[in-house]
Amino acid sequence: MSMMKRAVLLLLVVAVGSNADPDPTPATDVVQPTKDPCHDLTHKIQVEDLHKLNGEWVLFWSVSNHSEGHDMLASLDTSHVEFHSDNKTLIFTERNLYKTQDPKRRDYFINVTLPHKADDHSHHNHDANDTNDTNDTNDTNDTHHHDTHHHHDIIHVDVVELEVDGHHANYSDTADITFFETCPECMLLLYKMKDYSFLLSYRKFGHHQDDEKVKSVHDDHKEHAECLGFPHDKPYSYNGHSDFAHKKSAPEDHGHGSNNDH
Repeated sequence: MSMMKRAVLLLLVVAVGSNADPDPTPATDVVQPTKDPCHDLTHKIQVEDLHKLNGEWVLFWSVSNHSEGHDMLASLDTSHVEFHSDNKTLIFTERNLYKTQDPKRRDYFINVTLPHKADDHSHHNHDANDTNDTNDTNDTNDTHHHDTHHHHDIIHVDVVELEVDGHHANYSDTADITFFETCPECMLLLYKMKDYSFLLSYRKFGHHQDDEKVKSVHDDHKEHAECLGFPHDKPYSYNGHSDFAHKKSAPEDHGHGSNNDH
């Protein structure tokens, strides 16, 4: 083979090599990990972080695990919450409007002193002494107090003030409340009473009128309900525009309708 032919052949080999796929391995689709909806529920908000929820909230979606809870949600039109915590106390004001005329409105007022981790050691010693002193008695109040101070992601509510259509009403139910951290505009809470519970999902006031969001988040809510063992065949869902007991849904827009006209 002549020198010229060898040179041409070498150039061809180099050209073919430079155009070849540097990675001959066939491409494969990358499988994205599936999001675990129950993972959100592992992020419980601690008592000392409750101030992050300060502000106004609109009940967006809710379910119950009892027929009485289902009936309450079925008659609910809108629910608005004002939340304030300074890490010492929690003030939770809930104003509900109903589709019925009797009642038309219920306002719930919660003002509770929050437990502190710094109190645990001294409180534990105090409880131990109480147990020795009252060994032959069943003091449920002491036990209850002990539990309240040792769960820093559970708020126990002993007293709830209730007004029905502007008049004071008796209310004796107590509850344990757990808050979950899901998204910056979200407040998800588990409200457990003696006989039944509610799972309540709120949106920050001002983020409650996004029609596309109203439709898209319901699947997430259903998954959270399943994770916590709630049925979700009879949910409450906010329609995105109805007004609240004490204020308009959108004060600047008076054209929107309201379920209050029902």
